[in-house]
Amino acid sequence: MPRGGRTLLPGVVGYADGLDEKSAEYAKVKPEVVTRGVEEFSKPRYAVDVLKVGVPVAMAYVEGVAGAHAEIIYTREEAKKHFKNASDAAKLPFIYLSEGVSNENIQRRFANRRRS
Repeated sequence: MPRGGRTLLPGVVGYADGLDEKSAEYAKVKPEVVTRGVEEFSKPRYAVDVLKVGVPVAMAYVEGVAGAHAEIIYTREEAKKHFKNASDAAKLPFIYLSEGVSNENIQRRFANRRRS
């Protein structure tokens, strides 16, 4: 580790062999792939202080997200659960990679909403 610095893992992004990362098939396995990657790279043997992590859902398949596909893979509540599962698997601080999704879109869709 650099003197006085932090070791940042270049990026835990979920990939599944043979699947197009923009496909519905990939969207179905992405939460598990990302969560297992976070769990693995949190282990001490990697000597990492901070993880950079891909979001655990394919945002284009989340119900209610602007520009979402007609085929919805996750409800808003399911997507929140996948974020929570990935977070719980991390034993280190982490930063989510945007993967082309704006911070505003993530915040708008997953912020707690006040109910009337």
